[in-house]
Amino acid sequence: MDRSRRENFCGAQSRFSIVATTLPELITDHLVERESQRKIALGKGGQAIKAIGAEARKEIARLIEKPAHLFLFVKVRDGWADDPARYREMGLEFPRD
Repeated sequence: MDRSRRENFCGAQSRFSIVATTLPELITDHLVERESQRKIALGKGGQAIKAIGAEARKEIARLIEKPAHLFLFVKVRDGWADDPARYREMGLEFPRD
Protein backbone atom coordinates (compact mmCIF):
# COMPACT_ATOMS: atom_id res chain seq x y z
CA MET A 1 0.00 0.00 0.00
CA ASP A 2 1.53 3.31 -0.98
CA ARG A 3 1.87 6.30 1.33
CA SER A 4 -1.09 8.26 -0.10
CA ARG A 5 -3.42 5.30 0.46
CA ARG A 6 -2.15 4.90 4.06
CA GLU A 7 -2.73 8.62 4.58
CA ASN A 8 -6.35 8.17 3.53
CA PHE A 9 -6.74 5.64 6.35
CA CYS A 10 -4.58 7.36 8.98
CA GLY A 11 -5.12 11.00 8.09
CA ALA A 12 -1.40 11.73 8.44
CA GLN A 13 1.89 10.65 7.01
CA SER A 14 3.30 7.50 8.48
CA ARG A 15 6.57 5.73 7.94
CA PHE A 16 6.88 2.01 8.33
CA SER A 17 9.11 -0.87 7.48
CA ILE A 18 8.24 -4.15 5.87
CA VAL A 19 10.26 -7.20 6.73
CA ALA A 20 9.47 -10.17 4.53
CA THR A 21 10.06 -13.58 6.02
CA THR A 22 8.91 -16.26 3.63
CA LEU A 23 6.17 -15.24 1.29
CA PRO A 24 3.29 -15.14 1.58
CA GLU A 25 3.91 -13.99 5.15
CA LEU A 26 4.78 -10.35 5.84
CA ILE A 27 5.50 -8.75 9.20
CA THR A 28 5.26 -4.97 9.36
CA ASP A 29 6.16 -2.39 11.97
CA HIS A 30 4.28 0.90 11.79
CA LEU A 31 6.42 3.31 13.82
CA VAL A 32 5.01 6.33 15.63
CA GLU A 33 6.66 8.71 18.09
CA ARG A 34 3.96 9.03 20.76
CA GLU A 35 1.32 6.84 22.39
CA SER A 36 -1.37 9.26 21.18
CA GLN A 37 -0.25 8.58 17.58
CA ARG A 38 -0.41 4.85 18.25
CA LYS A 39 -4.04 5.19 19.31
CA ILE A 40 -4.82 7.05 16.09
CA ALA A 41 -3.01 4.45 13.95
CA LEU A 42 -4.89 1.61 15.64
CA GLY A 43 -8.25 3.36 15.59
CA LYS A 44 -11.19 2.65 17.85
CA GLY A 45 -11.25 -1.07 18.54
CA GLY A 46 -8.43 -1.58 16.04
CA GLN A 47 -10.61 -0.60 13.09
CA ALA A 48 -8.04 1.65 11.36
CA ILE A 49 -5.22 -0.90 11.41
CA LYS A 50 -7.71 -3.61 10.39
CA ALA A 51 -8.77 -1.58 7.35
CA ILE A 52 -5.14 -0.95 6.39
CA GLY A 53 -4.39 -4.67 6.74
CA ALA A 54 -7.40 -5.74 4.69
CA GLU A 55 -6.52 -3.37 1.85
CA ALA A 56 -2.84 -4.32 1.93
CA ARG A 57 -3.66 -8.06 1.91
CA LYS A 58 -5.81 -7.62 -1.19
CA GLU A 59 -3.08 -5.70 -2.97
CA ILE A 60 -0.33 -8.15 -1.98
CA ALA A 61 -2.46 -11.15 -2.97
CA ARG A 62 -3.11 -9.54 -6.35
CA LEU A 63 0.61 -8.92 -6.89
CA ILE A 64 1.80 -12.38 -5.89
CA GLU A 65 -1.31 -14.15 -7.20
CA LYS A 66 -2.02 -16.03 -3.97
CA PRO A 67 -3.28 -15.23 -0.47
CA ALA A 68 -0.89 -13.52 1.92
CA HIS A 69 -0.60 -13.46 5.69
CA LEU A 70 0.08 -9.98 6.99
CA PHE A 71 1.02 -9.15 10.57
CA LEU A 72 0.74 -5.45 11.44
CA PHE A 73 2.30 -3.95 14.56
CA VAL A 74 2.13 -0.34 15.70
CA LYS A 75 5.14 0.52 17.86
CA VAL A 76 6.05 3.68 19.76
CA ARG A 77 9.69 4.69 19.15
CA ASP A 78 10.45 8.15 20.49
CA GLY A 79 12.53 10.20 18.04
CA TRP A 80 12.75 7.46 15.41
CA ALA A 81 12.03 9.86 12.54
CA ASP A 82 15.19 11.83 13.38
CA ASP A 83 17.46 8.78 13.59
CA PRO A 84 19.47 8.06 10.40
CA ALA A 85 20.35 4.59 11.71
CA ARG A 86 16.66 3.66 11.91
CA TYR A 87 16.21 4.64 8.26
CA ARG A 88 19.21 2.50 7.25
CA GLU A 89 17.69 -0.47 9.10
CA MET A 90 14.60 -0.07 6.92
CA GLY A 91 16.65 0.23 3.74
CA LEU A 92 15.70 3.89 3.31
CA GLU A 93 17.71 7.02 2.75
CA PHE A 94 17.52 9.58 5.55
CA PRO A 95 15.66 12.67 4.27
CA ARG A 96 17.76 15.80 4.33
CA ASP A 97 15.91 19.11 4.61
